[in-house]
Amino acid sequence: DLNKERVAAIEAEANRVIQERRRILVRFLSREEFERSDLVRLARNLVPAEIREVRVVEIEGFDAQADGGTHVANTEEIGRLIVTKTENKGKANRRLEIALAVG
Repeated sequence: DLNKERVAAIEAEANRVIQERRRILVRFLSREEFERSDLVRLARNLVPAEIREVRVVEIEGFDAQADGGTHVANTEEIGRLIVTKTENKGKANRRLEIALAVG
């Protein structure tokens, strides 16, 4: 269940990781390496067939995702994270909306 206590615990854990100043690492996998990898959080069939190389961004020692966005060099650069909203998106799917605190 995603009650207020659980959301507060998620927010606290995220801020703990942020404060650890973990490096952000970027690597590239061939399409074949990606399809054999454990990066199953992204449905492989969502990557267009013409994409032959997949960019993977890792929060050092914490998580890795296929991602094409812009990223900081380490987690501390983003400051403090605040959960601003939660949404029920189905039986086993919840969305957290976040904001970054200024200062």
